[in-house]
Amino acid sequence: MITQEGPGVVRRWPLVKVAPAHTRDVTLLSGDWVRLSTHYLPLGRGRSVLCTDTHDCPLCTRAGGRTYWYLPVQSHPGAHRGLVELSATTSADLETVVRYGGYQLAAGAMVRLSRKTTKSGARCEYLGYDERVTAIDLHEWVTPLMVIYGLPGMAIGETLGAYGRRVKSVVEMRGRAALAELLIATRGSGPPVGSH
Repeated sequence: MITQEGPGVVRRWPLVKVAPAHTRDVTLLSGDWVRLSTHYLPLGRGRSVLCTDTHDCPLCTRAGGRTYWYLPVQSHPGAHRGLVELSATTSADLETVVRYGGYQLAAGAMVRLSRKTTKSGARCEYLGYDERVTAIDLHEWVTPLMVIYGLPGMAIGETLGAYGRRVKSVVEMRGRAALAELLIATRGSGPPVGSH
């Protein structure tokens, strides 16, 4: 296939979304969760910034935080690869229905996601297991996930812990910059940068 993608450039995978009153069938490509905590900044068009997940996170006292769990999936129809972004409640529901269905949370588990309203969390239904599906390596899907947050790719064989340590200073620096931007937008009210 011919593309204009340069060497070292990684495309982000789409987030698999479920519209209200609709369903989406997916097959898991891994059972390895990745948990990310974020802060939403309502500045401009709004954006999410990664939380440092430390006691001295510069944004924890000024911007609301949310935690999401991610898994790589193959979305049907079309078998396109993507990422599901799940809340704590939905990720627990997914794990429960898959295990209750008699299978472990792993590549090949087939799930139907549904949502009643825009504000409601997605619900999960276990559909079965596709034994033809092979798990993909962690770095293969974590890299497109981290592209969403403008971070470098995960190296082959690198653990999540090692990757987290490698990008920690960048996440901290961006958190401080986001806090400064937030304080300027709110006319400097609140504690000084870095204080809790």
